[in-house]
Amino acid sequence: MRIFTFARPNDDAARNIGAATSSVHAEQHALHRNHAGRLDYQQVAARELLLLAASTVVRIR
Repeated sequence: MRIFTFARPNDDAARNIGAATSSVHAEQHALHRNHAGRLDYQQVAARELLLLAASTVVRIR
């Protein structure tokens, strides 16, 4: 997944979402490497999609 770098220096919300997206993405890869259960992997993917949607809303504003 692409990590967003659209944040302006004073745009805390966008920076926080970008950091969270990066963190969730790293967690997703860790779960995959550790052969975690399919449900865990799907939950992480769902959270990543939710953060992606939130970042789109912030970008539109």
